[in-house]
Amino acid sequence: MIQEKISSDICVSNRQRIGERIGVIGITVNSFLFAIKLTLGLLNNSVSVIADGFNNLGDCASSLVTTIGFHLSGKTTDEKHPYGYGRLEYISGFVVAMLIIVTAISVGKSSIVRILHPEHPTLTAWLFFAQVFAVFVKLLFAFYIHVVNIKYGSAALKATFKDSLADSVVTAATLLSLITSRFTALPIDGIGGLSVAIMILWAGITSYKEHLDLLLGKPASKETLDGISKVINKYDFFSV
Repeated sequence: MIQEKISSDICVSNRQRIGERIGVIGITVNSFLFAIKLTLGLLNNSVSVIADGFNNLGDCASSLVTTIGFHLSGKTTDEKHPYGYGRLEYISGFVVAMLIIVTAISVGKSSIVRILHPEHPTLTAWLFFAQVFAVFVKLLFAFYIHVVNIKYGSAALKATFKDSLADSVVTAATLLSLITSRFTALPIDGIGGLSVAIMILWAGITSYKEHLDLLLGKPASKETLDGISKVINKYDFFSV
């Protein structure tokens, strides 16, 4: 019994440490990308790049919530919470999803204004390579989270993984809108920003629903129910 308790504590400790590490890396990476995109977006008059930058700022807040969530979920059991604080991990993922949705709404509002009052951005070499670099960084971060989470199966890390993948798609779409805007008079920059907002919103809603199910609880899978039935059916409760 004592050995099982020690093994469980070690597992929780490792899970907490990994979660906190990914949260800190997320804060660092997204802060850096936000600074670059905001600066270049303002210099090149691109609302889609600025919107993409604020998406990274939202990810900073999400990473902070993830870090705090894993730190608190790793607390040991006490009299008031005999089953521990593990569900705080689900709550942190739920808050992350809400932050993603709020970011999407903010980005969408700015993009609609740009569609109604179009301005053409300037695509410079610095801006082009910065966006390509951002896509590469977010894909690398998503891959790292996926590899780590294979062992732990964390819902919060899964949400962060999906968000990082969505970010890479968003940044790629932003870059495509910048390239396309050079060849048309249509408000491509605003349309691109609105497309970014829709993709962010979809990722947020999907993550929201997943974590809501985890918080409220879901029925056991068919495999689990079949396994329980097999164990119970081994015994004859009606025999004398």
